[in-house]
Amino acid sequence: MERLEENRSIIKDAGEALRKNFEMLLLALRNSKVTVYSQDKDLKYNWAFHPEDAKDLADHFVGKSEYDLFPDRTAEEIVKLKENVIRTGEPFRGEIVLPCKGADVYLDLTVEPLKSADGAIQGVTTAAIDITEQKQIQKRLQEMVGEKEVMLREIHHRVKNNLAIIQSLFEFSKMKLAEEENGSFLLPIFEDCQNRIRSMSLIHENLYSARSLGSISLKEYIGQLTENIKSSILIDRDRITVICDLEEVPLDLDRMIHLGMAFNELLTNCFRHAFPERSGKIRISLFADANNAHLKLEDDGKGFDPGHKKKNSLGLNLVEAMAEKLGGTFEASGISGKGSVFRITFPLKKPEFS
Repeated sequence: MERLEENRSIIKDAGEALRKNFEMLLLALRNSKVTVYSQDKDLKYNWAFHPEDAKDLADHFVGKSEYDLFPDRTAEEIVKLKENVIRTGEPFRGEIVLPCKGADVYLDLTVEPLKSADGAIQGVTTAAIDITEQKQIQKRLQEMVGEKEVMLREIHHRVKNNLAIIQSLFEFSKMKLAEEENGSFLLPIFEDCQNRIRSMSLIHENLYSARSLGSISLKEYIGQLTENIKSSILIDRDRITVICDLEEVPLDLDRMIHLGMAFNELLTNCFRHAFPERSGKIRISLFADANNAHLKLEDDGKGFDPGHKKKNSLGLNLVEAMAEKLGGTFEASGISGKGSVFRITFPLKKPEFS
């Protein structure tokens, strides 16, 4: 008798613990947005709970199958994934779409095998969260981003066109200067201004046609700028060989404009002054290490006096100013008759002060 009473007490305690656990589970479910179902191996619903309408939901689902509740195509997809859970014993987690009148319903679905005490699979349990509102918000945000991109592309297109008009005005002024008796000495100044404007215009042109407005290819930009400067300055394009060794380096729009301006000055100077009436080579390198990016121009021309950049050289002073904007440094070195080396080094991470 004592043993029987002891067993009754154990069973009573276990039942009480089970009741408390079930009440805590219901409390958690009532305060969540999760709908929970269970189904037998034939995928007939035998229990359903939703925090807002538990009784109505149970009456609607219990004893029915997917084909009783959903259109055939949707039911077939749901049955297929649940049968796979029963067959493999592996849970499923993913999103599904339920077609409804007016608008589709999106569910974040978790399906797990329901097992007996001996581990045999008896059916499945399903937890579903309605994420339709989040999907609608996400869709609207994507539409807003798309609208913003269209507007930004139009802005870049208009800026590019306005800069092209300014370049045309400079070109017209150059033609007038060429007719003046003493106007020829001003032509290089106008060409420099045109090239500086072109270096900025090219960025806006690339952004207008880029897949993403977040960034454009610095490697491609430097290559295009090189060809533009070469074609605008050299009459005999084959006299100077340009070798490009360019890596892809990430750079934001503002700093790309600064780097483009500096590069324009350096390459223009190389074309104009490094090879007076003779052929030569210019090597352009763009690469990055762990923390910094490096843009280097080397030529085998007449050489360069580093002290010259401390004098009244607008171009080289502009390069130094642009290097500071980049948060970096500008170095120039050269040996008479053996060429020059120009290097801009700047951090990959944008400085806070720039």
